[in-house]
Amino acid sequence: DHDGHAHDHGEEFQAWHWRSDAAVDERLFRAAIRSLPTSLLRAKGIIRTADGEGRLVFHLVGKRFELGREPGPVPATSSLVAIGRMGSFDPAVLTALLDGCVAGAA
Repeated sequence: DHDGHAHDHGEEFQAWHWRSDAAVDERLFRAAIRSLPTSLLRAKGIIRTADGEGRLVFHLVGKRFELGREPGPVPATSSLVAIGRMGSFDPAVLTALLDGCVAGAA
């Protein structure tokens, strides 16, 4: 018994996940992450770019983000996950934003 002070973090936060088997245009991806909602608390991803030059790794914590090349195998699938406060972002908007980064989508 926790005297009613138990916290269910599942009701406080929402998560979103994006995947794409298609390669991503790095220029479009860089533009897209600059327009991510400021309400996101944390995001990370490994991206397969259209140029085939390694893997692009993305980390966001609060308002700061890092994006850079990392040695290692190029992933077959690009994947990005994000977490924010419940109701602070629209998953459909994030999906559309990232889908627009797929090489040849524009």
